[in-house]
Amino acid sequence: MGNIELTKLFCGEKNWQNFVLLVSKKWEEFPDKEKLLDEVNGNEEIAKVVAFRVGINFLNWLNSEIPALDKKSPKWCIQHPEDLNGLKELLLRMP
Repeated sequence: MGNIELTKLFCGEKNWQNFVLLVSKKWEEFPDKEKLLDEVNGNEEIAKVVAFRVGINFLNWLNSEIPALDKKSPKWCIQHPEDLNGLKELLLRMP
């Protein structure tokens, strides 16, 4: 079922972990942590990076069809482990 192109381009777990560490301080200041954690099924790493990249508009973004994710939503990717690395790569590439 999963076949997101970005999954094949994932730069690796070490790079992901380094980025999560980098944005962790910003996470401490995020006003809606509990709601975001709930929306990402408790995945704190994803929550931290979404908070940093998307901010308070996370709910809309998590449920949007994203062209780079083959028109799947970020929430869908979170629920399908075979595509989670594609979501991570997208988050790493976002400005």
